[in-house]
Amino acid sequence: MWNYNIPVKIFQGEKILSEKKELLNSFGKNALLVTGRNSAKLSGVLDDLLKILKEYKIQFYIFDRVEENPSYDTVEMGAALFDEHDFDFVIAIGGGSPIDAGKAIAALGTYYKHDAYLFNESDDIYKNTLPIIAIPTTSGSGSEITPYSILTNRENKKKGIQSNRLFPTVAFLDPRYTTTLNESLTISTGLDALTHSIEGELKNNGTNPVIKSLSLKSTTMIKGNLTDIQKKLSSIKFRKDLQEASAMAGIVISHFGTTIIHSAGYPLSSFKKVKHGIANSVFFIDVLERISQTEEKRVLNAIEPFVSLQELKNFFINLDIDKYKFDLSDEEIQKWSEELVISQKRKKTPGEFDLEFYKSLYNKIRK
Repeated sequence: MWNYNIPVKIFQGEKILSEKKELLNSFGKNALLVTGRNSAKLSGVLDDLLKILKEYKIQFYIFDRVEENPSYDTVEMGAALFDEHDFDFVIAIGGGSPIDAGKAIAALGTYYKHDAYLFNESDDIYKNTLPIIAIPTTSGSGSEITPYSILTNRENKKKGIQSNRLFPTVAFLDPRYTTTLNESLTISTGLDALTHSIEGELKNNGTNPVIKSLSLKSTTMIKGNLTDIQKKLSSIKFRKDLQEASAMAGIVISHFGTTIIHSAGYPLSSFKKVKHGIANSVFFIDVLERISQTEEKRVLNAIEPFVSLQELKNFFINLDIDKYKFDLSDEEIQKWSEELVISQKRKKTPGEFDLEFYKSLYNKIRK
């Protein structure tokens, strides 16, 4: 038995925003634009978007305060704007951080309370979530496709929210908006998409044939594109392939989520400012090797078209993932490992893990 549910209307192509601009006129006459400080401007999205909004006489407010790893405070700051503005919809522009923040603001703004309400067990907080339009400027998070929003709480820890109402209503995918990404960001975001594709299929294990096919296609496209990228950075075809691979990986995790690999990487992003894709990748092979001890076929299925873990390991080595080392204290390693033992993702990850294994993960990347 399997199911497939992606309520997002996805439009992909060069100048797709202009070609489908009438859609923007169907959501109302007052928009909140949520973005980071630079990406919307540098990518060209903002100029294209504002022309359309002005053409249709849609009022807008630009909230460009979203940082990497968006915080509760930032989301509350955006939600507080609803006290002064009668927004009809939210347009989230950027990488995973602005889109995740935009989703949370679209929910919290119509139900403005202390952040504890945003993370309660009830779905009531999301029932009046405004329509969300997502325009990605990176190819990695897949947030334009998913029902998740990952935020950073006041203890500087990652905290996720999830609701079907957080699925964007529309996603506009234009590869031109990703051409300003440098090599480092292209690799880190591409690796984020790769981990999504493989981790989701690791949990699916072929039971959902649609998800299996999307994972295989996504992993294949990333494998074929994320090497020798110096020659490809300005190529629209290269950007299109990575963008599509990221979206497909987003669909994969929308159905099955991620694994303990993501949980292990969160502290590196939160406390050491490590790019999310890199934070996942430094643990990737070790976790898959541990799972393979008891479920080798599951792992080999998940990493296709890589024919072995050694081939996948070589792929990471070619991207210098094995060279990343970080200043970690004994206290940090102990604390983070203890948190992984009780992590919800641990319960949903195949394989046998214990405290000592988690400590070994962090010690291996320690300077």
